[in-house]
Amino acid sequence: MTALVAARIQTFLNVIDDTLKSEQDSIQALIEQLDALATCFHGVTYKFDDTEYPDPPTKDHKATYQRVAARYPSFGYYNTPMDVSQKIAETTLAVGDAVSDVAEIYDDMHEVLWRFQNTSEADALFYFQLGYRTHWGRHMRDFQQYVHDLVW
Repeated sequence: MTALVAARIQTFLNVIDDTLKSEQDSIQALIEQLDALATCFHGVTYKFDDTEYPDPPTKDHKATYQRVAARYPSFGYYNTPMDVSQKIAETTLAVGDAVSDVAEIYDDMHEVLWRFQNTSEADALFYFQLGYRTHWGRHMRDFQQYVHDLVW
């Protein structure tokens, strides 16, 4: 499973970095790779590694945001509910940013890949799962709803 997770992450990163495909083809590949990352999350198992490792390189989110914006010029803002499972029919709306969602996921996956290469498999898998539960998973789910509405 470890090699599969690393391969899925690399494939996801490649989708964003590949400027040879049309935007439409790249959007379809992006949708597929996000599904693949979510599927990988459910199969991850590891023994916790409590080794103290160096911090990964600092993320340049502004540069990532610009790369994603250039790659997907049709992406924009969207409505998203503040509360999904509470305040039913009474929640307020927030504004999501599809470019930011993809950039956040890209940065998180880049960090996990760095951990695969520079720390341990267990450390990388821990951050892959933690990030899904606390950060990139929410960005992915919000973005998936947006892109589903955009494409279909």
